Amino acid sequence: NVVSVILSQGDNGNDTKEELCRLLNSIASFHRGRNYLLASNQGKELIATLATALKTKKLHNYAAEHVLATLQKLSIRSAVQKELIRLGVVEWLSVYLGSKLSATALDYGCALLLNLCLDPSGRSAASRITTIFITTIANLISDHKLQVCKYINGILFTILGIAQMKVRVKEINLIDTIKEKLSNHHCEDDEKQLPIICKILSGGKI
Repeated sequence: NVVSVILSQGDNGNDTKEELCRLLNSIASFHRGRNYLLASNQGKELIATLATALKTKKLHNYAAEHVLATLQKLSIRSAVQKELIRLGVVEWLSVYLGSKLSATALDYGCALLLNLCLDPSGRSAASRITTIFITTIANLISDHKLQVCKYINGILFTILGIAQMKVRVKEINLIDTIKEKLSNHHCEDDEKQLPIICKILSGGKI
């Protein structure tokens, strides 16, 4: 398809890639736009093309950010979540979010990971790489980045139902970092979610 052809171009096609990715992001911002992008076979070919372009680093800077944003907007739909999980995006994000990123990439990347963790198969994928996954989440919590607070708290809350995740969180004493963050009144979402997370880690009932 046209998207695949353009995204497979070398560095000489970077401007074209960026404009295409910007267009896809704009279309995905609207309900009808998402319907359009996913009309053919639930958008599986498009999703695979975009995910592969990100994972193989064929996109740089703004183009990559636009594709990440596009996938995040499409991932509010269950069928898209399942396809991205099948394509290994949970594992990829677990490493990607541990690297140095722009605020935009971090924002959409964390939001996308949260959406994928809402699906049982997404949590299962995360549990297969428990150490890497929890290390990335712990680092993001420690970094105190305000714009991704609600996403990281949401991810943590979602995966604590998995025994091995909970064990790993306890092993690295993440609860101490969480309590410190809560005592600093870092953000409104912390006030809502972190006491519940602390209670779960302490073995109490919600």
